[in-house]
Amino acid sequence: MSDLFDLRDKTIAITGGGGVLCSAMALALAKAGARIAILDLAEVAADVESDAGAAPLTVATSAAPQRRTIGFSKLRRRVHNGGPVLLIFGTAWGLADEALDDCDALLAPIAGNDGYNHLSVRSAAAIIFDRILSPEDDSGN
Repeated sequence: MSDLFDLRDKTIAITGGGGVLCSAMALALAKAGARIAILDLAEVAADVESDAGAAPLTVATSAAPQRRTIGFSKLRRRVHNGGPVLLIFGTAWGLADEALDDCDALLAPIAGNDGYNHLSVRSAAAIIFDRILSPEDDSGN
């Protein structure tokens, strides 16, 4: 059973590691033997800009309706036209308000027929990637 939680030789990436909770989590994981990579979204955006030659459009996801939303079709056009995009997914309770405020836009929530939109991140990511990476011609051709 102890091997199940053995973190030696494992690398764990944490975003927002400067916060109290993330710092405590990073310290506990490191004590358990993990290699920790604390990622700062501003540094990631700078790396994308350096690689792509242009600043990325930073877009966050949220299950809650937000201001400054961008629709799937507009984001799809941006992706297909080659503009760099940094897509940020939150987990569980979503992203901190500060992270949402730092983004250029927020992707409109995925809504079903009955208004239920609290999907697992894995399910939401699959739907979002399908919607923005699908060909612009949705006719099936």
